Amino acid sequence: MKTTFTCCVITLFLLSCQKSSVTPVHEHGPISSHALQNTANAAFTTNQQADIDLAGGGLFEFNLCNGDILRVVSGAEHIDLHEAFNQNNVSIGQHANIQSLKLVSVITGAEYRGSGTSNFSENFSRTTSKMVLTETESVITTTPGGKNNSVVKFDLHETIDSNGNLTSFVDNFRAGCQ
Repeated sequence: MKTTFTCCVITLFLLSCQKSSVTPVHEHGPISSHALQNTANAAFTTNQQADIDLAGGGLFEFNLCNGDILRVVSGAEHIDLHEAFNQNNVSIGQHANIQSLKLVSVITGAEYRGSGTSNFSENFSRTTSKMVLTETESVITTTPGGKNNSVVKFDLHETIDSNGNLTSFVDNFRAGCQ
């Protein structure tokens, strides 16, 4: 949900950008309007990575299988963010994975291990407001014994046409115990 909110904020920011009139400085004389248009429509990409230490962040998870409240005591989340801007089209992609996740039940003291992955992509046009959003997440926590290992997965897909109408929507939430 945080990812969706962040991407919506980025989308709103990008949609609010307007072209401004600036006279360029060029050492070999004035630049033609054709050259300016090619510069304005040039494609560019950004790639960013971040590692987040999850220990001590006050993070909790609820185990649907046995009602345990699990406190995160260690783990790291690695995030890769890629953005591509090409003329009036924007693509944003984010992949994250959680490794070495250790959780402890605040009720029983049982130790759990966990992992998680998430993928997010958003493609939209700055001129038509057409947008396609896709997100998937999976979180698994395990501890010795049976029927107390929690699996939570969800898939979300939304398509919005150039008139702002939601034309497709998929929300597939699954949770279970193993």
